[in-house]
Formats: sequence, structure tokens, C-alpha cells
Amino acid sequence: MLHITLGPINQLDPETCPMGRSYNGWREGMSEEQIYNINRGRWVLGERADRERYVLFSAGGQVRLAVEISAIRASNGRDERDDDGRRTLQGTVLTCGHPVHDTHVGHNSPVTGNRNPISYFDSPLDSRTCGCGCGEPVPVRRDFLAGHDQRAIHERIAKVGSVTDFLVWFDKTWAEAR
Repeated sequence: MLHITLGPINQLDPETCPMGRSYNGWREGMSEEQIYNINRGRWVLGERADRERYVLFSAGGQVRLAVEISAIRASNGRDERDDDGRRTLQGTVLTCGHPVHDTHVGHNSPVTGNRNPISYFDSPLDSRTCGCGCGEPVPVRRDFLAGHDQRAIHERIAKVGSVTDFLVWFDKTWAEAR
């Protein structure tokens, strides 16, 4: 799991910040949406970040926010990274009822003593299993192990009959559903 330690509020120039922010960091009383919007970006994130499913933001020794990562991009949302190598997180703020939120938000930071604000830790909440139903673990942001998507499709086709039978069934069902 990706972990980012936030410092106190740091003033930024919105004219020069690629995200147009006037500040970043954390202060008491900020909402989770505020924390996300001003701190989701402009981090030096390597390839390991691309394999993570969740990110926690901590400040003052306590986890303040949990986010499910959907993409990591440049500030413009399209390129891989900004010219200076920094990247921006895109994702969904997790709320009460989600296991990652409930396990971490409001609790002590799982990572302490690092000088670098970016860190990683292992968590069983990061694990996912293959979408084909085999039960094998899959890498973060993958739904299937290699080739298992094809296996799942062919198993479904076999339940209907032949490929032709499946196509006829699918086209009819799809048309009725629309």
C-alpha cells in the first residue's frame, strides 16, 4: 500500500503550480475531500506506485485519508509524468464502511520515522483474486492473471453451447437490455 506523509500547510503560487493550487499539506479541521484535492498531486512516484491499489495520507502521526487509486498521471491527467518527473494520483476517497478506511483512517500511521514522505507497506487489504474465479492472487489494478480472461470467456461460451449459440444469445440479450 502506498503511504504519503503530509507536512504542515505550505504556500504555493497558483500561477506556477501545474495543478493551480495555492497551498498543499495538512492542518487540523480539513475535510477528506480537501486533503485529497490539494495533496493528490506532484509527488515523485516510481514504478512501484503503479502496482498499488490504495494510498493513505497521514499527518501528525495519524492517517487522515484513504483513497482507492484509479490512475497515476501527470498534472494534466493525460501524460505519464510532468516534465520534472512528478506525478498526480487520481482516485476515489474511501468512506466509512470500506475496510481500508475503517482499518486506517483515524488510527496511528502504519509508517513512522521515514524522512521521505513517500513510503510503502504490505497490507492484506491490498490483495485481490483473479476475476475468472480460480482464487489466485492478481497484481494490483489487474482483474485477471495472464490468459485467465480468455479461460473465463470460453467457460461462459461453453455454458451456452457453441460460439455461434453464444453470439446469437448475446446479441438478443444485449438488444433487449438496451
